[in-house]
Amino acid sequence: MELNTLLSAMQSEIELSTGCTEVGCAALAAARAAELLNGMPDLVMVEVGEYLYKNAANVCVPGTSLRGLDAALALGFVIQHSELGLSNLQQATPQAEEIARKYLQSHQIQVRIDHHALPVFLRLACSSASHSTVVEIAGEHSHFSNISLDGHQLLLDPPPAAGSEDFAFRGSNPRELVEFITAQDGDVFSFLLDYAQTNHRAADSGLTNSITSFGPALQRLDLPGNQILRAACRAQTLTAAASEARMLGLLVPVAALTGSGNHGITALLGMHTAARELGADDHTTATALAIAVMITIFVKQSTSRLTTFCGCAVAPAAGIAAGCVQLLGGSYEQMEQAMQSLIGTFAGMLCDGAKESCAWKVSTAASAAVQFAHLAINGAYVPANNGILGSRIEETFENLGKLNNPGMVETNRVVMEIIKHNLDREKTS
Repeated sequence: MELNTLLSAMQSEIELSTGCTEVGCAALAAARAAELLNGMPDLVMVEVGEYLYKNAANVCVPGTSLRGLDAALALGFVIQHSELGLSNLQQATPQAEEIARKYLQSHQIQVRIDHHALPVFLRLACSSASHSTVVEIAGEHSHFSNISLDGHQLLLDPPPAAGSEDFAFRGSNPRELVEFITAQDGDVFSFLLDYAQTNHRAADSGLTNSITSFGPALQRLDLPGNQILRAACRAQTLTAAASEARMLGLLVPVAALTGSGNHGITALLGMHTAARELGADDHTTATALAIAVMITIFVKQSTSRLTTFCGCAVAPAAGIAAGCVQLLGGSYEQMEQAMQSLIGTFAGMLCDGAKESCAWKVSTAASAAVQFAHLAINGAYVPANNGILGSRIEETFENLGKLNNPGMVETNRVVMEIIKHNLDREKTS
């Protein structure tokens, strides 16, 4: 492993995003379509994968009181600014919201769910009186894979076939990567401190805004005197506040990780908060952040971008567990034990789409990760080969991939159908 390769892999997986990345993805596609049409379309048909539909269905659209996929598309048509990527909804205003509302009242967006599509997939076909366009995003939330205008191909860049992705850590195992990271001067990872601060500002918004409740309620609790419990409580409070702010659509940018704002909040803010409460300096904190980010990327390579179970609870939270063991002076074996305990506890937690309850899941896993690091160092952990756990952490990551697909494919379909039923009922009530 070369240092530049490691740094490049980390930097490529972190992206600033406003709001849920699934509604950001929808708005981004809509923005590009409206730019090509030189205005808002008359007819709209969108195809989405199950996972993207699930995550866009209930979540608030940043800067508005609107929710869901249709609203995100309408805002994208109004705002445009596709050059801003997943931050395009940062441009939402009351005026844009009002135009989007009127558009939704006078236009019907046809939605078709593609049950065989990639987890991240959205294909938008739009037409106006004089033009028609197709804009497709696939593989990653901001990756344009196909764009055409009036039948003429403007861009064709399909994502890699499953299994052929360029995985920067291929050929390395987590132990080797941890040892490589800890051998570096922490200064080389200082850019991660800046991203953590971005997510800390989102938490500040979640603690002070009048529409949030979960983060502020946690903030009012008395902090324990024990340093480990204090670190766990603070990690829980701040990740809860940042995630709640994001899920409620506050106009706060976050540093997303592996295509997910909540993954970025968990890994970067959760790890940074725990490190500060444990007395770590900038160099040591940056190294712990690098471990957390690396583990998150490693897990997501095994499971895919979007999953049936809560990705935050098993990928970035596992990263926090490993990073905290490092901060507490533990060994790599104890990192493995802490991560095994974390995954053995939270692997079955359902992902039922992006919405307010994500903040509860994110913060619970972040808090547990800190405590499980302490427990591993003190000889308490879930043993290897327990349940879905493998004999080594790499095998456990692979088992998570199997649990996601094919293991819980039908579960995901049922979850999506329940969400769709609830949405249809709201529309007719």
